[in-house]
Amino acid sequence: MRSYVRTVLLVLAPGAALGLGLLYVLRDWLLPLLFDAQFAAARHLLAPQFIGDWAKFLTWTLLFLLMAKAHVGRYVAVQAGSAVLYATLLAVLLPRYGLLGAPLAHAARFGILLVGCLVYFRPHWR
Repeated sequence: MRSYVRTVLLVLAPGAALGLGLLYVLRDWLLPLLFDAQFAAARHLLAPQFIGDWAKFLTWTLLFLLMAKAHVGRYVAVQAGSAVLYATLLAVLLPRYGLLGAPLAHAARFGILLVGCLVYFRPHWR
């Protein structure tokens, strides 16, 4: 299991970063191609969204270990805690940053979860 997790993380982390980075670089071309022109106003929201998505991909990879080990209760507890964390971050960041607060909360939520997962699952990727 240890080599599998290490391999997945070593492939997923740079692969997802590269893919999301490419989407970010091409955002000015892709947004008008794929969406209505009004959606271009949301381009400033993409950076924190993509950072949060990158952390989410890695976090999910690690959290699925709980399911694989039949630790369903821990998995549900982490998901519940994650939802509370997200709601709290939204309550704090939306009034302060407006719409930008939503992707900032997303990035902060999964950044915190990723750090927690890396600490908890340290023996699996070390």
